Amino acid sequence: MEQSVGFYKDILGMPLKYQTNEWTEFQTGATTLALHLSKLRVLPCNTAEGNRRGSINDRVHRYRP
Repeated sequence: MEQSVGFYKDILGMPLKYQTNEWTEFQTGATTLALHLSKLRVLPCNTAEGNRRGSINDRVHRYRP
């Protein structure tokens, strides 16, 4: 979450409107951009859907910063 907030705030220059550890809002004119913390969702490898997505290690590394 910290890296995402830093990107929008420091790189794109969006002003913070509201922030907690799990929810952040940026003021973007007439709209609000909100980020929320989510849990990593990993499918078991022994399912058809899981097998199409590769190994569990590949999937975990894809979602970690």
